[in-house]
Amino acid sequence: MSVRVSGEEARERVREATDIVQLIGERVQLRRAGRSYKGLCPFHTEKTPSFTVTPDRQIWHCFGCSKGGDVFAFVMEQDKVTFPEALRMLADRAGIELPKQERGAGEEAFDKLYQANALARDFFRACLGSEGAKKARAYVAARGFEEPWITRFEVGWAPEGWDGLLTTLAKLIPAAVMEQAGLIVRRGDGSGHYDRFRNRMIFPVATAAGKVAGFGARLSGCLLAPPPALGCLEQHRLLQPEHLGSAAKEKPAADGILDPSGLHVRHGAHARAGAAPGTAADQGPPPL
Repeated sequence: MSVRVSGEEARERVREATDIVQLIGERVQLRRAGRSYKGLCPFHTEKTPSFTVTPDRQIWHCFGCSKGGDVFAFVMEQDKVTFPEALRMLADRAGIELPKQERGAGEEAFDKLYQANALARDFFRACLGSEGAKKARAYVAARGFEEPWITRFEVGWAPEGWDGLLTTLAKLIPAAVMEQAGLIVRRGDGSGHYDRFRNRMIFPVATAAGKVAGFGARLSGCLLAPPPALGCLEQHRLLQPEHLGSAAKEKPAADGILDPSGLHVRHGAHARAGAAPGTAADQGPPPL
């Protein structure tokens, strides 16, 4: 249940509610060393651990590159976000609702896009279990995806029709919001919209806070469907399915959506792979 607080109290409550060892341990393999924890620094290449996390003081520091700070500083440095963005991400994680003055400009608009994407995810997941999705389920199984992985990665299927999603969400979300989120496309003659995804396997792309920022899609064969423009965040800030993983020594880069998910299926929770949809390639590699 979300708790509403205000001002500086909100920032302090977020800081206190965030377990710094758990937060950093999701990105860095840490080992206890007395009252602290040590690991290889994620911000520079090293062979001997010089990255230290001190839970009693809620701080981290690297003696190799001299970077350090609190939970906000780690998220800002690791995810390349601003302080307001880091605050929002950690507040979401802790279930603390920020007062409006702590929310950046356009945050309410982002919330609507996240809501639209969450509803679309639920629609696609329901469709995967329908009678018309037999071939899609066979394709997923052939790629090594079975339960509980289908549920864990929230894999879905977009039906073949032109307006299945649009019709389903029309009473819940304005068409303008769905269009901005990249879920529907305006017809050339301006007469209305149609679903962007049709007869596609759907893979949600999540933010570090676990919110659905967009989707990657594949045909039920081997051809990659053009990913949509992600309405919520820049693509190079997204890693999928990184937010599901735990600490590991290696974090390989993977191409597209299926590759990193497949690594998790084959190697379990300790496989951590980062990937961005194909349209992010012209923006440079993902920040691994």
